[in-house]
Amino acid sequence: MAKPIRSITREDVLRRFATIKTRVANRSNNTQKKRADLGLPTRRYKSADGQGEAQKAFRYLQTVINSFMNDEIGGEPILRANPCNVLKDKKVRSVLKPRDSFLDESPRADLLECLAKVTHPEYTGQITHSDADFVLLLLLTGLRVDEAKTLRWSNINFKEGWFRAENTKNHTDHTLPMTTSTERLFKSRSKLIGESSEWVFPSPQDSSKHASMSRTVQRVVDESGVAFTPHDLRRTVATIASELGYDLVKISAVLNHAKSGVTAGYVQGTVGSLKRTLEDIERMVLRSFEVPSSGSLD
Repeated sequence: MAKPIRSITREDVLRRFATIKTRVANRSNNTQKKRADLGLPTRRYKSADGQGEAQKAFRYLQTVINSFMNDEIGGEPILRANPCNVLKDKKVRSVLKPRDSFLDESPRADLLECLAKVTHPEYTGQITHSDADFVLLLLLTGLRVDEAKTLRWSNINFKEGWFRAENTKNHTDHTLPMTTSTERLFKSRSKLIGESSEWVFPSPQDSSKHASMSRTVQRVVDESGVAFTPHDLRRTVATIASELGYDLVKISAVLNHAKSGVTAGYVQGTVGSLKRTLEDIERMVLRSFEVPSSGSLD
């Protein structure tokens, strides 16, 4: 981040790419070792070598650098080539198979047990209340990370029982009904935050901004021993809904997938029609876990 763009070399790119892969692989190995030490089942993801994370990082960097490629200083271009192109030239990038991982009942129970500990007065771990609430919200709703972390109190309607994510990936607002657990979660956070911020998940450094939640999942993974990504939680919601017999139209409406085709444009999911779907998903998520009597998971 501190390097001037013009000083980044092709060799820098190759070294950094390898560093990211190694860091992610070590993190994954440590998580699985922790689960094995605890006598828990282990799961090895296809992307545990860090290839996906490294490629994602350099897609961002390549895009940033490309945005300056046509700029000039004194009639001379700032850059003559994008150093990230070395990954293609050296065939370092590979075609990745889409991930299909999700959390089945056993790791879900382990995860929920870990999140519940956060509410105990004597808890001294690294997971914050916001971390626990955030992960639980993703697990119960299938929201994307950006949709959840940018929720505003002005879009939480306790009277009518719904909440809304604004300007989502589909460039639309996404409204979902509250279930018993999500309503409890929002009310708990409302008491915790009061009127100190417009955000449901405010930044701990500056309450006028929403939290980045950038390390939330990793903290939960490290402490729970359950390896997952935010998108694994999203796939978990979709998988549970499918197992319950809900069709693709209902599942897509919950997940706010873009509709395709002329006919799909006439199929609109309403808050009322989605409530039963989310309630059934909630029941399946929580069925193997005895919810504690205090805190956001109450």
